[in-house]
Amino acid sequence: MLTLWTDDPLLAAEADGAGIDRIGPDFERLDKERRQRGLDLRISAHRAEQLPAVRSALSHARLFARTNPVHAGSAAELEGYLAAGIEVLMLPMFTSTDEVARFVELVAGRARVVLLLEQAGAFEQLDAILALDGVDELHAGSTTSP
Repeated sequence: MLTLWTDDPLLAAEADGAGIDRIGPDFERLDKERRQRGLDLRISAHRAEQLPAVRSALSHARLFARTNPVHAGSAAELEGYLAAGIEVLMLPMFTSTDEVARFVELVAGRARVVLLLEQAGAFEQLDAILALDGVDELHAGSTTSP
């Protein structure tokens, strides 16, 4: 799967025409500045207000977003993305089966769930995590946090 993180509808349309599979914003910001302190920060300025324009620019690609890790406001955050038509949601920085189960519960089958495996705690629970109903994909990533 080729994925482009953008909230630019013109770039999204070009990428869609080029055959990119998933296109959409990177909304992961929660605690990211602390995790990346002292490093070349990779925090997007993507805005949820751009979702309708990005969605309209797509003919073939699925609308995608990387969310924040599970937190107290996850339900409202995910409802907003789902209402905007996002079809694929990526969960970053999870460390436990419980976090993934909560995310899957909130998505409730309304979008594909992609897990971004970045944390040692998650790797240690990987068999249990992958056994959960509602997990569609696993993406192995890297992290800057211990």
